Amino acid sequence: MKIKTVKTSLSNSYIIIDKDQNDNLCAVVIDPALELEEVLEFDVVMCLATHGHADHINNAKLICDHYQIPLFLHKDEAIYAKDDSFNLSHYVIQRPLAKVKDLNLLEDNQELTFLNHTLKVWHTPGHTKGSVMYLLDNHYLFSGDTVFKDAIGRTDLPGSSSKVMSNTLAKLAEIDSDYKVLPGHGMVTSFKEVKHQMEYWRRLL
Repeated sequence: MKIKTVKTSLSNSYIIIDKDQNDNLCAVVIDPALELEEVLEFDVVMCLATHGHADHINNAKLICDHYQIPLFLHKDEAIYAKDDSFNLSHYVIQRPLAKVKDLNLLEDNQELTFLNHTLKVWHTPGHTKGSVMYLLDNHYLFSGDTVFKDAIGRTDLPGSSSKVMSNTLAKLAEIDSDYKVLPGHGMVTSFKEVKHQMEYWRRLL
């Protein structure tokens, strides 16, 4: 398995790549801000969003339509995929967001399977109502805009909440395991490093 990071001008996109039993290169895209051309060499079987802001899903329709697959996101995030006042497309990309009609709505703690790999859904609201993080094989944590190397996601946007974010951080702080954190913006870090800062960020909320 390989994880490819694509740093776009808007956010980080990730491609999880592995071979199936016939040696075909299959892939999962997390946060489809990347261009379709970046994934054409792969058979993309899932397209996941950590949340529905336009800087993370601006090319979701192109990718989902090309591979005839739905966009996966949390059930509380469906409004962001449909309503530009929530996804901030006019602010972020200066145009309406191309909408994906086929949505696969996720639940907290749901598990998704990709070949021999497991992606667990963690509902981490605060930045948005349906923000999630995806834990791959109990090792790689795709954190979206919930937590970054030296910051947390904004809580002053439509659908965001400082109080809810504080509760999310409190729950995350109880987790003893360490993971490699691949955030929606900025540099890769560790969950241990992020956890050290959580109480500080909670005090500022």
